[in-house]
Amino acid sequence: MGYAVRNEGPSRTPALALAGRRGPRAAEQAADDMAALDGDVLVRYEAVYGRAELSPGTRRLLLAVLEEGIRTLRANAHRRGARALRLRREALRWLLGREPAGVFSFATICDALDLDARRLRGRILQTIDP
Repeated sequence: MGYAVRNEGPSRTPALALAGRRGPRAAEQAADDMAALDGDVLVRYEAVYGRAELSPGTRRLLLAVLEEGIRTLRANAHRRGARALRLRREALRWLLGREPAGVFSFATICDALDLDARRLRGRILQTIDP
């Protein structure tokens, strides 16, 4: 027994679909309302989670990433060979990245763990300089 599926064109949110039946002005208003709702949800999310304490698991994960990055850099700081050079460059790029480019960037991890990234970066670089 088969079911027929009707293709009703491009999918839209219910509010926009209903507003589209009432005219273009109503559709614009519905889109504005949806955008305001998204902004409202974002503000609420940041208020609840943006400043919340890290869970113990998250804290351990961030510390493990930080430790591994430092360990990789120190272990390959003076080694020769293509692999050591690649690992050293990768670790230095991660360490010296100034912008919080991702969840696991050095700056983001330090910020989340409430560490002074500039000071820690300087101390790490001192340990690898001959």
